[in-house]
Amino acid sequence: PVEIPCSGKLVTSGKNFTSNSCLNDNLLKWQFWLDEWADANKRSLGIDPRDYHHQVILLPKTFSGRTAGCNGFAGTASVAQWFREKTAVNNWGRGLVWWSGDALDDIEFLIHEIAHNYGMAHASIPGGCDLGDQCDNECPMGATGGQGIRC
Repeated sequence: PVEIPCSGKLVTSGKNFTSNSCLNDNLLKWQFWLDEWADANKRSLGIDPRDYHHQVILLPKTFSGRTAGCNGFAGTASVAQWFREKTAVNNWGRGLVWWSGDALDDIEFLIHEIAHNYGMAHASIPGGCDLGDQCDNECPMGATGGQGIRC
């Protein structure tokens, strides 16, 4: 596990980031910071994060509910791969996932977000519902999760 600092500046772009907000592309900047950290520690890690299809940041419990701009999400993700660079073992790219520690005990949230990485949209039903675009409660891409009825 790697702890992202509460605030800092990205070396490659010089842009500032903070963990006090999900606004201003801070979620994305955390991923950039992790890439910079991994590059600086590549030799001791023995891995290249670019070799993996998904990068998941696990957030602390209550973080998304109490932090500005997060709106209490259980998970959020890039739609399709965010990074398209290829390596010898990864010819697809990388999708990004931010997963709330509050939803850690329910794998369906992670499955839902990884499906977004593969370009899947929310599942709906004709006529919609109060959730708008997530009305099919039995599909991993529907509802807001937690019903315990998904595959």
